[in-house]
Amino acid sequence: MKRQRRQNRETVSTFPTLLYVIVFLVCVSWTACAQEEPLNRVTSEKLISEIDPSAWEQETFTISPDSRRVAYIARAGDKQLVVVDGKRGKPYDDVGNPIFSPDSRRVAYSAKIGNKRLVVVDENAGKQYDAIGVPVFSSEGERVAYAAKSGEKWFVAVNGIEGKKYGDVGNPVFSPDGKRVAYPAATGESVLVVVNGKEGKGYENVARDTITFSPDSKCAAYAAAVGDRWSVIVDGSAAKKHDGIQMTSPPVFSSDSKRVAYIVKTGGKCSVVVDGETGRKYDSIGSSGIIFSPDSKRVAYVAYVGSRRVVVIDGRSGGAYYGVTMPVFSPDSKRVVYAAKTSDGWVVVLDGQEGEQYRGIDVPVFSADGTQIAYAAVIGRKLGVILDGKTKYEHNASALSGVTFNPDGEHLAYAFKKNNKWSITVDGNMGKQYSGIVAPAKGKVVFDSVDTFHYLVREGNSIYLVEEWIE
Repeated sequence: MKRQRRQNRETVSTFPTLLYVIVFLVCVSWTACAQEEPLNRVTSEKLISEIDPSAWEQETFTISPDSRRVAYIARAGDKQLVVVDGKRGKPYDDVGNPIFSPDSRRVAYSAKIGNKRLVVVDENAGKQYDAIGVPVFSSEGERVAYAAKSGEKWFVAVNGIEGKKYGDVGNPVFSPDGKRVAYPAATGESVLVVVNGKEGKGYENVARDTITFSPDSKCAAYAAAVGDRWSVIVDGSAAKKHDGIQMTSPPVFSSDSKRVAYIVKTGGKCSVVVDGETGRKYDSIGSSGIIFSPDSKRVAYVAYVGSRRVVVIDGRSGGAYYGVTMPVFSPDSKRVVYAAKTSDGWVVVLDGQEGEQYRGIDVPVFSADGTQIAYAAVIGRKLGVILDGKTKYEHNASALSGVTFNPDGEHLAYAFKKNNKWSITVDGNMGKQYSGIVAPAKGKVVFDSVDTFHYLVREGNSIYLVEEWIE
């Protein structure tokens, strides 16, 4: 097994989306295609962090999962330290990228002191080792695990408790409930997967990036070499053997944990296996992998046929396009939508039917009840928001992205750039302008209720948490 250092990063930027890179010379006004009632938006701003541009390492900027906190690496002379919400940590010879726990409460990172490495959790330094992997939090944030080396042996430590030593180990993976942890380990004769300290069967090799758990946390799955072929191991049982398994894509469980799908390779072609049944062969399967519908009954993925891309839904491939976005199921699983590039532009494909063509389209989104679909589009030399196939808002602007519904589908929000300033627009009502909107990704605000939402902004060298109420 080759050791890889993996980092979780989110760089400060303003929406690296399809629409963001389309820049227009005209950016003088905004217009709504439909008359909207003015909204009374009550806004509060909280300073999260002041950034020293001469010291911070921009590529390490990390945003918490709840989009309320930030962390990054800064230089301090010949040392490095981690800054969390503006508070500077202890300097070290070197530090790894900060990592937030899934619940956003905690922060961990690796650090170097001389020739030793350690993991720092909430600024509490752990034991020093000869080498160390990337720390991983459990879902509830109570447990932290990482691979470590002492002398010639590797092991996994969970909350500081060291496991059995091996010749090599991979990065640990927690189950969704946080109660189980799994990792690959090399014994010398074979490679096996350890789950909560219990060793599984040894194999010629295990693809370390394929280890995953079912949503109910009861089953672990991974790809393993059996002789000169590969098989997916689910709950200790090997499935059918194949020439190869797509190493970068772990097996995917349905939300009810009863079904599993994965990508295999045979004779230079790729197929998707669902519930043990191998599907049609394609030249390649998209790197975004496989998705199940919310009700676990349907499966979708992107496949390559020559230079074209097709979306495969329930084993049936759609039209061939020059490019497609990952398909999205409606919350009730009855509908599926994606954007596709034709020779003349982009269209939205809803349940197999192409919509109107535009110069560019962002990823379509459903409302929570599945009755509405919205997306950003390039309309001639303008940018607009399309709602249920009709232009809802249209702007002379340089960028527009992050279209999202509030929980009851009554409000539509998106990020909008005008005169080099960004703002969040709700139902056509433009909010306060800022230098940049840094979170969530692609400018989508986080709705905390039907009438409250929040996001992070940059103004000069300051990061603010903005919270809004719609009265």
